[in-house]
Amino acid sequence: MRGFVDYRVRIPNGSSSGNRTIEWSLSDHEIEEVRLQKDGETITKSDGSHTPAIDYQIDDDWSATLTLEAEIHVRLKKTTRTDVVNGTNVDVVYREETRNVSDSLDVEVYDLSAYPYYAEYPNGDSGVAIFQSRPWQGYTLTEDGDTRVRGVWRFYTARDTSWDGLVRSNRTASTEVESDAIPVFVHAYPSRI
Repeated sequence: MRGFVDYRVRIPNGSSSGNRTIEWSLSDHEIEEVRLQKDGETITKSDGSHTPAIDYQIDDDWSATLTLEAEIHVRLKKTTRTDVVNGTNVDVVYREETRNVSDSLDVEVYDLSAYPYYAEYPNGDSGVAIFQSRPWQGYTLTEDGDTRVRGVWRFYTARDTSWDGLVRSNRTASTEVESDAIPVFVHAYPSRI
């Protein structure tokens, strides 16, 4: 399973009142772990990644709900400056938060059931044809016994145009900027066999 983990950190607005100024900044953030769950039970884990690729095996079930879950950890820094008679007092406090985000997909699980048909041609050559009732487009068997299956699904990616422009804001102004990271969605469609 391939996933895409994306998140934004909302930094609180700073404030100023009298002789006290509060500023927030992002100190650290990371995806700590990515988990793949089947029907609510974790079947495999991997280190944190924005683009996890997770190998898994499901046996004995015909359908399942797969959930990709990411654990995201964020650390914010709060700096409080207080003007006093002798100068400025600075107080720094860190706030940490961990969030789990997930997305689920219902899947149908089945094994390839291929039925071979053997033939012998008049010139003595042997041949084999393979038929399968499930949506597989091809089955390749090599001389050394390796097999490969091709499905009928074709994939393409398309971007969400609402991400073309983003708004960058600070305490006093906002400006629209061109996005350098445009998320795309993967779409699948069946081709004819």
